[in-house]
Amino acid sequence: MKRSIKAIIATIFASMSIGTAIGIGGFSNANDDAKVTKAANNNWESLVVYYAASSTINGRISVNRGGVPGDQWENENMSYTNRKCGSNFVYTATVWEYYGGFDDIYFKDGDSVLHHISGWTGRDTMSGKMYDGSTWNTIYTVDFNANGHGTAPAGQYAISGGKVTKPSDPSAAGYTFGGWYKEAGCKNVWNFNTDTVTANKTLYAKWTPVNHTITKKAVYDGVVQAGNIGTDSVLDGSTYAVPSGVFISNYSFGGWYTDAGCNTAYTSRTISSDLTIYGKYNYHGAWSGTINVDLRDSSWSEADAKYAVMFMDKETYPEEHDDWSSIVSASAGQKLVQIPYNIGFSPL
Repeated sequence: MKRSIKAIIATIFASMSIGTAIGIGGFSNANDDAKVTKAANNNWESLVVYYAASSTINGRISVNRGGVPGDQWENENMSYTNRKCGSNFVYTATVWEYYGGFDDIYFKDGDSVLHHISGWTGRDTMSGKMYDGSTWNTIYTVDFNANGHGTAPAGQYAISGGKVTKPSDPSAAGYTFGGWYKEAGCKNVWNFNTDTVTANKTLYAKWTPVNHTITKKAVYDGVVQAGNIGTDSVLDGSTYAVPSGVFISNYSFGGWYTDAGCNTAYTSRTISSDLTIYGKYNYHGAWSGTINVDLRDSSWSEADAKYAVMFMDKETYPEEHDDWSSIVSASAGQKLVQIPYNIGFSPL
């Protein structure tokens, strides 16, 4: 037997305790103010909503849904995005649009209402946009790319047609920061005073290497010579090892030193400024004599004889030399040949 409408209503109210909320279409009533769950048979679409606050807040958003009987509410926490928009802190939340949209939107700091928008029905006004307390704005992301050195600053949001807030300059050992550019090749600089944002944007850091000069000077028998005998360019913050000696005619090389008196030997170190090192040299005059060369190996040549002479004093002179006197040519197959030499050493 069918029950009357009055009997059904009486049964429902008889089973309720005071203050119980009646669920309608998957929602609870306004007094409950609880987070809702999506009903599978309802027409919902998610909206990402941004809110710009002048100070940090315990961000929340509440919406009253239109298009269904009664007051249907959703209450969501808003999360800080770690991206600011100008001087404003930005919060975001995902809410669900149900049928006709929302009748009321409340932006809150905890339970305190910051802004209340009533009579709203248009989805496109707020979907993926940011509310700054008075206006819905189209927003874009602005990212910073360190371009291989240092650490990039945090990204930002910018409203359409708005400007990017200039971040603090990054730093990197061995390089000087040269500004932010519109492309990775750093051809077109971004002007924070005049350039505006019209789409998602990445800005790239420009870097210029910082180099230091290592100057090499010769000290002949305790006397510092005028001019230099060589220079090296070294990137700031890099290691400069003990270099090879510079060979000077008729002088024996005695190592590199950090002082003109050649008291403190130079050792490998990290370079952070220009540096002068001093090569210690002692005069020995020209060398002459003969060398015995075994030419039983048919591949030996006059050049090989020069090579043999070159290594006579390989500890002091481990490099190639010039200023050779004539060297007697020898025929292949001879067992042993004495070759005279007269060598004067000169810088290479």
